[in-house]
Amino acid sequence: MRCGERGWTALGALFAAGLLGFAALIAMRIAPLYLDDFTVVAELEAIRQELTSGMLGPVEIRERFGRRLDINSLRSVRPGDLKIIRDGRRIVIELDYEARTRLIGNLDVIARFHHRLETS
Repeated sequence: MRCGERGWTALGALFAAGLLGFAALIAMRIAPLYLDDFTVVAELEAIRQELTSGMLGPVEIRERFGRRLDINSLRSVRPGDLKIIRDGRRIVIELDYEARTRLIGNLDVIARFHHRLETS
């Protein structure tokens, strides 16, 4: 009986390295979109804290949010994307936005985000 050799062939190793590289490329392109979204969520929470300490109007909320976006250099979100609904003493802020980045060549990745914030 002959024992077969074990291990990867050069072609198998090249294929595995290509798949690993492609997965790393996708992760490097998509991760910043989610990191920016985590920053947006943190800024919305900061706005919530400001709303609980005092009543702000929709214009003031947008201005403060816009300044926070400028400080963090977030370009995929605009203060105009905020939808602010006042219902008596309760304020509901909704944010829907898309972030887009180039993946490879003419292929883009579009990530859609939705956040809803309620204060009493």
